[in-house]
Amino acid sequence: MVERIRFEAPDRAGEMTVATTLTAVPGGTQVSIAYENLPPSISPQDNEEGTRQALARLAELVEPS
Repeated sequence: MVERIRFEAPDRAGEMTVATTLTAVPGGTQVSIAYENLPPSISPQDNEEGTRQALARLAELVEPS
């Protein structure tokens, strides 16, 4: 899946591309996410942490307890 996210805030103006790949693996699904054109005001470390938090929330919704 490929998403294009357009930022309109002055410190984040522009368009970022997010490519998400889901791959079946034994026991589940591997999720790979690649970013292009990350706005300069978002550090790669902050972006990675936000992605990890979002994936953890998704796991809470879809993984059995």
